[in-house]
Amino acid sequence: AVFQLAAMPGLPRSWSEFELYMTCNVLATQRLLEAARMNQVKHFIYGSTSSVYGRFATGDETAQLRPISPYGVTKLAGEQLAQAYSENYGLPLTIVRFFSVYGPRQRPDMAYNQFIRALLSDQTIQLYGDGEQSRSNTFVADCVRGIEQVWEQAERSVGQIFNLGGGEIVTMNAVIHMLEEITGKTARIQYGETRAGDQRHTAADTTKAQTLLGYRALTRMRDGLQAQVEWQKTVLEHQRAGT
Repeated sequence: AVFQLAAMPGLPRSWSEFELYMTCNVLATQRLLEAARMNQVKHFIYGSTSSVYGRFATGDETAQLRPISPYGVTKLAGEQLAQAYSENYGLPLTIVRFFSVYGPRQRPDMAYNQFIRALLSDQTIQLYGDGEQSRSNTFVADCVRGIEQVWEQAERSVGQIFNLGGGEIVTMNAVIHMLEEITGKTARIQYGETRAGDQRHTAADTTKAQTLLGYRALTRMRDGLQAQVEWQKTVLEHQRAGT
C-alpha cells in the first residue's frame, strides 16, 4: 500500500506561494499516482482535509465541496486526480479527510502550538476572528488508528471517502480556557481580523467510518491538549538549554 500523507499545508501561505502548493499538492501527487499505476500498487490511501468542504465543514462525505483557500483547492485537485487514476486505471483508492489534527509534534504554525507556546512563554496570543469559530479536533493517535483501519480493512475501504475527526467540537476561546487550566497560566489575547480562507465551523460526521470500519475517536480533548502541552514544555526546555 501507498500512504500519500505528504503535502504543503497551511492556509495563509497558500495565497502568496500558490505555485509551491501546486507543485507539492498536485504535481507531486500526480507523479506518485503514476508510479503507483506503473507498479500495480494494491491500495493507494490519499490523505485529504476538511478544507475541501469550505467555510462550513459540517456534513458527511457527500456534502458540497467548496474550498475557500488555495490550499483547499490544491487538496481537492489531488483528490480528483486520484479518483481519475482509480476510474481509468483501476487503482484501488481510499480518500481520508482529516479534521484539525493536534497533539505532540504539531506544526509550529498551527493554532494550538502557537497558543501553548505563548502561554508557556508569557506572551500574547494572536487570535484571528472573535474566537467563536469551532473545530472538530482530532488527536493525532486517533488519526493514525483511522488510517490503520482503512489499510487493514481494504475490502471495505477501497472506493470510499471517509471523514476522520474527533468527537468533541470546541471554540477557539474554549480551547484557550482549557489550556489556561492545564498550564496554570492566564492568557493575554489579542483579537484580529479573520484571515482569508479561514473556516468558520467544522464538525466531522464520521458515521461512515464508524459503520464500515469501526472507527471511533478515543482521546478526550483535554487529555490530548495535556499531551501536547507536555511535549511542548520539553521542546521549550531543550531550546532554552541550547540542546
